[in-house]
Amino acid sequence: MVRHAWVLALVLGLGCQTAKVVREGNGWRETETKDGKTEISITSNDPKVLAEIAKTHADPKIRAQAQSQITNPAELADIVKVEKDPALRRAMVGRLTDEALLKSLAQSDADEGVKQTAAARADMIRTVDPKHPEFAGWTACKPGTWVKWRVEIKTNGEKSNVEMVRTLLECCPERVVLEQKLGSGKPMVGVPKDFLTRFDVAYGRKVEDSGKMTLQGKAVECKWVRHNFQRGGDIAQVRRWMSSDVPGGVARIDMEVSPEGQPLSSLSAVATAWERK
Repeated sequence: MVRHAWVLALVLGLGCQTAKVVREGNGWRETETKDGKTEISITSNDPKVLAEIAKTHADPKIRAQAQSQITNPAELADIVKVEKDPALRRAMVGRLTDEALLKSLAQSDADEGVKQTAAARADMIRTVDPKHPEFAGWTACKPGTWVKWRVEIKTNGEKSNVEMVRTLLECCPERVVLEQKLGSGKPMVGVPKDFLTRFDVAYGRKVEDSGKMTLQGKAVECKWVRHNFQRGGDIAQVRRWMSSDVPGGVARIDMEVSPEGQPLSSLSAVATAWERK
């Protein structure tokens, strides 16, 4: 009995041993795992220490771990400017929220991979200013909040459907920055992109009313706001159905565009799922 108790105590003691530290420095540590490999962890909560590791550490694995924990948009941009490893730099470009910087990188960066990544990322970024109907709704949310939309497009007598996801990236008094992409994770292209970039505005003649729409299988009463305007040779109408249940405050978007000399085209986007952070 005593021997059994001794063996159990030994096993428990071995199981409680701390992981072997292979190497460590200011704000980081590399430890040995049970399978003989190693893993890197960031041990400091100091933003300055984290940024210093992410920018200057000699080991790209340690820089990568620190970079993955950087969330400040300005810090992300600073790291892109100094990072030399092509793979790490492309990964950081894929997280930028600064449209001007992304367009500059897409046009003139020396790394072709960075140019392609920046162009794709720029196509996903959507900035909303305080005058936009969705601004107030998004400012009540935290970054990481997302909404999934079912989008139906009718053009030239044909109908098509795509899934779109909007995710809140950045929120401040001057702007809200959203990531807008297909459910597959790729940038929106073609007619859906054209609708949701050129005509996703909030000016012109304004009409407000209310009505019923279907939201997650239920008929709900919603206030709606419609704007009628002209952009170039196109006459457009955009109606947003408002609901506080949906992050951003918009449950449905209906767009109709009459291009000069062409048949009427339309888009309808309905929120199907969402998550608040």
